[in-house]
Amino acid sequence: WLTRVVPREWLEDEGAEIETNVLSSKAESMMAIRKLHRETPIGTDVRERISRARNSILALRRNFIVITPDRIVEVYNRSLELGLAPQQMLREEHAKGLVMFGETVG
Repeated sequence: WLTRVVPREWLEDEGAEIETNVLSSKAESMMAIRKLHRETPIGTDVRERISRARNSILALRRNFIVITPDRIVEVYNRSLELGLAPQQMLREEHAKGLVMFGETVG
């Protein structure tokens, strides 16, 4: 499951509210944070990171390589090293190079 991190200031704001209102429950606080999270648009940079992670998984799958968190990170980082945009990661000419672990790509 991919999601963005809840900003610290949301938690701090909710924490201050909890301290001033003894009747406020942790469940209500979490619901307020989730609502704020749901209503906040996802930025372009986060969408790009999500796409890159997704395409890392697809590149592994297409090349019949076991998908593990470590492998996903390796493919993700290699795509950055090669300067590939997320949409380029699945092109035949790039996909093989992304999943060649322990080998240099020329």
